[in-house]
Amino acid sequence: MLIVMVGLPARGKSYISKKLVSFFLWKGFKTALFNVGNRRRENATQQQDASFFDAANQDAKLAREQAAMEVLDELLEYLNVSEGQIAVYDATNSRKDRRHAILDRVQKSGFAGNVLFLESLCTDQAVIEGNMRQKVENSPDYKGCDVEQAMSDLRARIHNYELVYQPIEDEENISYVKVINLASKLICSNVHGHLSHFITAFLMSLHIGQRPIYLVRSGKTELADLVELTPATTPAFGFGHASESSTSLPSRFTMNSSLNPEGVAFAQRLGQFFKKQSVEKPVVYTSLLPRSVETAKHVSCGRVQALSSLNMLDTGICHGMSIQQIMSSMPEEFAAFGKAPFVYRFPGGESYQDLHERLTFFLLELERTRQPVVVISHVSTLQSLLAYFLGKTPDEVPFISVPQHDVIELIPSNYGWAQHRYSI
Repeated sequence: MLIVMVGLPARGKSYISKKLVSFFLWKGFKTALFNVGNRRRENATQQQDASFFDAANQDAKLAREQAAMEVLDELLEYLNVSEGQIAVYDATNSRKDRRHAILDRVQKSGFAGNVLFLESLCTDQAVIEGNMRQKVENSPDYKGCDVEQAMSDLRARIHNYELVYQPIEDEENISYVKVINLASKLICSNVHGHLSHFITAFLMSLHIGQRPIYLVRSGKTELADLVELTPATTPAFGFGHASESSTSLPSRFTMNSSLNPEGVAFAQRLGQFFKKQSVEKPVVYTSLLPRSVETAKHVSCGRVQALSSLNMLDTGICHGMSIQQIMSSMPEEFAAFGKAPFVYRFPGGESYQDLHERLTFFLLELERTRQPVVVISHVSTLQSLLAYFLGKTPDEVPFISVPQHDVIELIPSNYGWAQHRYSI
């Protein structure tokens, strides 16, 4: 699938592009982002201030077109030759002739997948101003420039684009989604297929509200020596963390066990932590397991929801078996898990890939929520969620460290999520 972004500068195109790439990578699709601005800067042979984006500047116009087509050709090679599944083409693509030139080139390449144009519109001047300021503070175009001079240049650049900008219209007869003020309003036309419908659901969850998300592993239990078997917690693979090391898979007794005194003390400290952080009445989500619910007991919150989707990775018939037992009685299964831990499915249980499917709608709920959120769950589940927020590839998921009795704080921005860890 090819997603073609459309929109003026500072309207959230790159923000949406990066979100989509992170989401589909997390879902296990081979996905890549192709940004025309980066190529434009690489090819630069002249100053690229606002005058470079003036439609009357013919030399600059040719240079911009050349950069756009070079990147498009690389994108098509990725889809047609390198077996990429989803590509996002991040550029203004602000005129009808440019959009039809893209379609013509795509068709001539032999690409047979869906092409979806995604136009980002913004009518909120305060949001536009905030986007512009983030752009001048983070874009390589304005590195080392005075902020106010950069803002003035960006306003002039946007004005040049506005003079020639043509919003997508039905008469173009293309598949498109218009996103107006992010999730405030969506308009869809000729949108077909499973992935396109997933995209619309995802876009309806996005917003730019500033709220923290806290991820917390449930406290220690009465059977604290038994934890989930993941590469990040298992010394048998040679990369376990000492504080998390274990020689057993979770047993059914472990799954139903309550917090031990150390776990109860952590739950109490957790409640105090959120009071000190001035986190007022967060939405708290837990798994259905007792230790997760009990860890939330002292958190002052608006509501607590226990969800089966936040339960730990189901290791099937391996529940309660020690690593040594698996190695001796199921050596082929143990080796398969070690070689491909993301896609390996435990007999009668789940793979990490299955876990991501289980968590998909919860992830959309996290994106949609505008209040502070606390998620109290388990190693494998939190690894999966962290992979999305930190932009990790599927192969990296099982190696993400989630120490017990730590709090992981995630803060959103237009350029991703900042991570802070607190040991309490």
